[in-house]
Amino acid sequence: MESDSSLALSALLLCGVCALAWRLAGGSRAQRRLNLRFAAVLFCAAAAAGLLAALIPSFLPAAFAIALLVTALASPALALSLAARARPLVASAALIGGLGAGLAAVLRDAPLFALLSLVGAVLAVMLLAFAQAGAAKLRLAQTIAAGLALAGGGMALWGGAFSGALILFAAGLLGLSLSSEVFVQQQADPALHRAIGGARLG
Repeated sequence: MESDSSLALSALLLCGVCALAWRLAGGSRAQRRLNLRFAAVLFCAAAAAGLLAALIPSFLPAAFAIALLVTALASPALALSLAARARPLVASAALIGGLGAGLAAVLRDAPLFALLSLVGAVLAVMLLAFAQAGAAKLRLAQTIAAGLALAGGGMALWGGAFSGALILFAAGLLGLSLSSEVFVQQQADPALHRAIGGARLG
């Protein structure tokens, strides 16, 4: 049984990271901004549920169910936030699949469904990191570490370590928020150089 204080502190930490992720997404393109902020709001809901469970222990089963739904739906949104251009059909299918997995995990009391959605999103994060990071090894390592933190959060949640899951989710969300911002700058620089070059030629 987790102590109420550790669960409350973990929930507050995740709330703070969600607020920071929301702010970091402000200068991003629409796709990244919407997906990242959507994931931040979902994780904030999980943090609020954890905080309420720390104050009212009888709410813990409901908080666990909320965290399962959040895990299944927020992880595809985070993966989409790293994609340069995801087709609407692909993005919709990923989010609907995550929602379906989350509902199945909650209604059938089978956390494995949420974990499968999370694992798929983490694999997508790693593939996108290798595709976009190029030679920036530190950036690549940061994105992979953030993906692994998300996966660890899912495993901790499956094992019943709610506070540990919230801490790992906070680490994953922060890492991927920073990675999304870097990818935006990385893609904006070539466009800026082309614009400057065109202006000089003109």
